[in-house]
Amino acid sequence: MSCTENALYTIYDKDVTKANLYSSSVVLDTYDTSAGNSTAALALNEITLANRFQQTAAQMVAPIAPYASSSGWYFLLKDGSKIQNEKIFYTPSVIDYDLYVSSYDSSRLGLTGTCGGGVQGVSKVQLFCMPFGQCSAADYPDRTDQNYSDEHGPGIQNHAIASGGDGTTRLVGGAIIGNNLDDQYQTSIKLIPQRWYEK
Repeated sequence: MSCTENALYTIYDKDVTKANLYSSSVVLDTYDTSAGNSTAALALNEITLANRFQQTAAQMVAPIAPYASSSGWYFLLKDGSKIQNEKIFYTPSVIDYDLYVSSYDSSRLGLTGTCGGGVQGVSKVQLFCMPFGQCSAADYPDRTDQNYSDEHGPGIQNHAIASGGDGTTRLVGGAIIGNNLDDQYQTSIKLIPQRWYEK
């Protein structure tokens, strides 16, 4: 894999919790990490559509990118070596072990015609399961390589984590076309009302 290829990279930071991180004597575990590194512990392993969903319990015990023996994982975007291809412009969102990533594919037609404004490309949001990039069949029985994303529509667009119903649920919102990613997440209300007054 060359450095010109666009991909989603997830790197396990194994040093951030070390008490001596800023000491000259610290021994770093996360360094010189790269896809295809000949040292297994420094390698990023590839997640593909073929190994991303419907993983068995045995496969989840031995994931493609185990924390102990790799430095993380990556997922190649479509036509990653071409200039005009799928790219990630915004920061991903993680909620309850689900990673949502919006990407923009400039090779696709956006708005055309006399009133189209000449908008090129289409954006979409897709789901990855954290922390290993793979989804178990037990936790995601209906998730496959056919329904892991929804389109935003023409142009460069991003998703948002929105509130639903009574304010204690969260879901992926924004300008989304489709209903593949309709998961809702329960959240507890963390703000405790207080009464403030002067004595």
